[in-house]
Amino acid sequence: MRAVLFTMLLTLVACSSSSSGGSNVGAWEGNWTAGGTQSTTCGGATATTQLNGTVVISAGSASGSIVISAAGCDLTYTVSGSTGTLTSGQMCTVTTSSGNATVTLTQGTATLNGSTITGTEAGSATNTCSFNQQFTLTKM
Repeated sequence: MRAVLFTMLLTLVACSSSSSGGSNVGAWEGNWTAGGTQSTTCGGATATTQLNGTVVISAGSASGSIVISAAGCDLTYTVSGSTGTLTSGQMCTVTTSSGNATVTLTQGTATLNGSTITGTEAGSATNTCSFNQQFTLTKM
């Protein structure tokens, strides 16, 4: 589940250092401490775990985008000012209550407020599990 958090968090904060489109990618870049929860629902069972660890956010290859990297997963977000939106359809391998699964992320948002990023991510896994994260990142 830690891998899922890192993956999602990485996706949320991914952006480029370009200033086009009103994005301020530089404010998002850096090392962040992660916290929050991850819930997976498989069949009729829901498991919730705490998120923690370090997330690295860097400029993406496209203007106005960032890449959030954690636990071997890199996710791209489009940034406009203090809001980041996950590029839907990205996949990462995560740990769920049923074991490892490939998750396709369908939605994600992140909000930058000073030295804090808050956000959510959701998706579905190849093992029929659903995935949700609520996270807070604090700049190191």
